[in-house]
Amino acid sequence: GKVTKHENGKNLRFSLVTGPPVGQQCEHCNSPFHIGGPFWLNPIHNKQFIADLLNSIEDDVYATEDRIRGMLTMALEELEDVPLYYELPRLSNIVRKSVKKMTSYTSAILNAGYKFSLSHANKHGIKTTAPIGFFWDILRTQAKEDGIDPVKNLHPDSPGYKIMAKEATQSIDFTLHPEANPESRERSLTRFQMNPEANWGPKARSRTSFIPELAHKQVLKQEEKKKRRESLKAMKQEFKTAKRAKLEEQYKNNT
Repeated sequence: GKVTKHENGKNLRFSLVTGPPVGQQCEHCNSPFHIGGPFWLNPIHNKQFIADLLNSIEDDVYATEDRIRGMLTMALEELEDVPLYYELPRLSNIVRKSVKKMTSYTSAILNAGYKFSLSHANKHGIKTTAPIGFFWDILRTQAKEDGIDPVKNLHPDSPGYKIMAKEATQSIDFTLHPEANPESRERSLTRFQMNPEANWGPKARSRTSFIPELAHKQVLKQEEKKKRRESLKAMKQEFKTAKRAKLEEQYKNNT
């Protein structure tokens, strides 16, 4: 709750908190707001501790050494006063536009005087001091520079249409900024979990087991299912043969 001092200066008054001074609808798409949270607003990293930890890592000691260095380096780069991040592919999907190179967007942010960093929580996430309206201006400008109708493939009632139908309110400069690519990304440090093998990803459910007894049972069950399928197939074939023979016999008797 909210704690304030009483008029007498001695006692404390406890009351309900009030929300931020915003309306019920988004100013960009007129959609209703949804309540989320709670969120941690203070810094999530101790930069000095991370720097000391990074310097203490010895070579060839840990199997995941490259990823440890990459994640710690990224944590050092993160903005401390920005608790949340924007996911560029998700924003682009709302307005049905393709995603350009990461440095194009980060350059636009820096050229406008805002700050940015990547996020350790999402490989597509960007933390920035720029407001959400600036990102919509980026996507509006991107569509015009690409010669694409901003509202193409968008339903008139969709949030994306309402966003892209408006004109950009800020000038967007995509000129490459010298600090557009963070050190962790420029050095190609391993920042997120690596795939354990080539072409790794969603596959069919595994049918193998590392438990010998369980694997043996699975083989037996598969053999039983195969025998039942073959037996059922043979019964169907016998039924068809018998039925054909009966029909032939009836035909001969009738003739």
